[in-house]
Amino acid sequence: MRAILWAAIIVLATGLTFGGCAGGDEGATETDAGGDGGDADSDSDVDDPCPNPEVEQPDTGLFWLQCLAGQCFLESDGGPAECVGEPLELEFAEALEACPAGTRLPTLEELRGLLGGCTDIGEDDTQCACDTCFDSDFCDEVYPGMEDVPDISRLHSHWSSTEFDATNAWFAHFKTGIIKKDSMSKKTTVICLREE
Repeated sequence: MRAILWAAIIVLATGLTFGGCAGGDEGATETDAGGDGGDADSDSDVDDPCPNPEVEQPDTGLFWLQCLAGQCFLESDGGPAECVGEPLELEFAEALEACPAGTRLPTLEELRGLLGGCTDIGEDDTQCACDTCFDSDFCDEVYPGMEDVPDISRLHSHWSSTEFDATNAWFAHFKTGIIKKDSMSKKTTVICLREE
């Protein structure tokens, strides 16, 4: 009886399931990213020692933070305001806790929507070929100039909150447009968003 109760708790805790890159009904599970998903105070960055402006994605109710986790949007040496500081490179479990309060990691489907133009590739649909961030009008608006920043985590790869299985999760390469699964022990950078 105790084993059945524990199994039910695990099933409820993992939430919705998604299949491959296509978002079907098997192969990946959605994980709570640690944020509360509530509205962030629009004036919260007034006294924020580490401001991070957001850009609203049309027709989605999603607001993407412009700086990577570990960075702040500040003036740099009297120049224009920009994301400064060293981005965090985190394993999957750490990434789930890295977003500021009220924000969270994007899901696999939200990353697909950010990049756009995605199609499943590979025999088992475990990869997506999408537009690069710099070929996607909205992604390029959220992260302007990222193409010129030296590679972080190899090809500007960023975790999603979507697990593939017990040891792998989905992430996106912004410079290649590839979304694929990799080991949760891989260290990569983190982008965050909030819902309206």
